[in-house]
Amino acid sequence: MANSTIIPSLPRVLSIGRRNKRSDTDGGDGPFAFHRWNEPKSVPWLSADAMKQRLQYAREHARHEWTCLKEYWHIILIGLFFQYVHSVATNVAYYMHVPREPLNDIGFAMLPALTPQQQVISEVIFFAMFGTTIVFVVVYPWFDLSRRHLGAAKRLFSTMMLARFLAVCALAQALRVVTFLVTSLPGPNYHCRPDSKNYDPPRGIYDIFARQDPFTHCGDLIFSSHTIFIVLCVATWTKYANLSIIHRWLMYLFVPFFGSFVVAARKHYSVDVVVAMYVVPLLWMVYEHKFPDKLPPELLANEPFAAEEIQTLAGHSDLPPCELPREARGDDEMDDIEMGRS
Repeated sequence: MANSTIIPSLPRVLSIGRRNKRSDTDGGDGPFAFHRWNEPKSVPWLSADAMKQRLQYAREHARHEWTCLKEYWHIILIGLFFQYVHSVATNVAYYMHVPREPLNDIGFAMLPALTPQQQVISEVIFFAMFGTTIVFVVVYPWFDLSRRHLGAAKRLFSTMMLARFLAVCALAQALRVVTFLVTSLPGPNYHCRPDSKNYDPPRGIYDIFARQDPFTHCGDLIFSSHTIFIVLCVATWTKYANLSIIHRWLMYLFVPFFGSFVVAARKHYSVDVVVAMYVVPLLWMVYEHKFPDKLPPELLANEPFAAEEIQTLAGHSDLPPCELPREARGDDEMDDIEMGRS
């Protein structure tokens, strides 16, 4: 067997995997799970040497990001443009809206209403989560030395994460636009109610296409746009960040926690939040199945498979032999698998 001093045989690979096996709750597979067998190495942030290495790595990483951008630029552009389309649609919903008393809602009966002055609490929670996710997606991969020892396929790339986020967001917003335009419901927010002094719908075509105000709309209800973004933030963290099981569950619980504040602020009905909580994860899983993360061929061609990563992959016993890389199988095992003798 070639390279026998570095690469273990298949029985040795499986025995190593049994000793190093982690439970499925420690990572697992799927659209929301980062492979824990790629667990990054801890690298200090405060030392001068580490910062120098991070800046050097950022310069190298820029070339990879540019290669990814040439592959995914159209997805990012469409996702960003659809934010404007969504804004126009919400203006249309506001134009069609008729002020009426809010519908009966079990969430309204269970949760005390926040005053108009207290509504800012839900926005603070929203922007705290959204802001940290943007920092993670846009900034963190450029200075992440912990995965430097891994091949390109196991590193984080801002372009790929942003493309996935915006693509699923556009799909969810498209469904949302269709839903709230076909049925106009009375807005539960204070400024959407009869005799409100702050009720100010668009007055014509110019307002519909030019007004950009995401906080004072009425009629764009099913389903919640705030919850769409929060679910996408949680999905991004759980897929790409190396979270422990406790942090993963805290992320999951954050969604209903935030949704309760949206309902308490009377910005949406409970149904708006609940529908978003199951529609967006389904869209995320379907998109993951149809369009998994795939690096451009030229980037993979320039990244040799690191021997250290081979050893790491070899220690993961959950992978069937046919899915182990050629280097981890060895030539003899590769021949047996290809000939159907395994």
